[in-house]
Amino acid sequence: MKKFLQATGLIALLAVTFFSTEQTILVVKDMDDIMVELKQKSKAYEVKPQDAIIKEDTIVPGIAGKTVDINKSYVKMKQYGKFDPNLLIYKQLSPAETLDHHYKKFIVGGNPTKRMVSLLFRVSEADEIEKIRHILREKQVAATFFIDGNWLEQHVELLEPLIAEGHTIGNFSYHRNYKDSSFVWIDTIIKRIGKQQQSYCYAEKKEQAVIDVCHLYQDMTIVPTMVLKDQPLTELKKQLKAGSLISLPISDQVEQELPSMIQYIESRGYQLTNLGTHLKE
Repeated sequence: MKKFLQATGLIALLAVTFFSTEQTILVVKDMDDIMVELKQKSKAYEVKPQDAIIKEDTIVPGIAGKTVDINKSYVKMKQYGKFDPNLLIYKQLSPAETLDHHYKKFIVGGNPTKRMVSLLFRVSEADEIEKIRHILREKQVAATFFIDGNWLEQHVELLEPLIAEGHTIGNFSYHRNYKDSSFVWIDTIIKRIGKQQQSYCYAEKKEQAVIDVCHLYQDMTIVPTMVLKDQPLTELKKQLKAGSLISLPISDQVEQELPSMIQYIESRGYQLTNLGTHLKE
């Protein structure tokens, strides 16, 4: 019994000692000049998140914010022995309202403060996309391809290479009929074989029939900012703005004018990105 009490007392003493040591380390750390300066200045480097912009049945993505990770920043700066804002480490702050809370809203553009633009190519059953792919590779531009189910049946081997090149794949269902039961098959192929976590549906106007189906599978429904047809470059110059989602057919005219379109968009100071990047909050 005596030995048991001695052992218990030793354990209690060690626990108290450990706790006291931990508390001492925390106090010393809090009094460190680097930590004091970090706590004083960290608020100045915080960026508040912006919520998604919701207007009736439409939505534009918000933007994540950031806050300084005090402890990780301290450890990094301690190695250099001084406070340095270039060594700050941040934690992301998510908006309260995000796209994945609102699958029943139509996405009508990207957040304009990001100064991004996306090209959305409409790929029908008989379309050949190799010339478009070549131009995009040459210009180092990532885009989005909305693919028809019949096209996918004939070219399923192209799905992974397209994604590997940085492109996003959208679901056109069969002839844009989202009530076709095979829509789910296309969605599964995109998400499982293509390993693309998010899939997208397409509507040229706010079509309730499209979003009624797509939201059930947590697919985002895109309504493009502009739908270019016969004179894509001319139409683009008239309508281009930050956050534009630009819909294009696969056609000889688009193939001919695409390099000039890319050059014009970039000359306006916009970054061309795929939907996944453009809509990321």
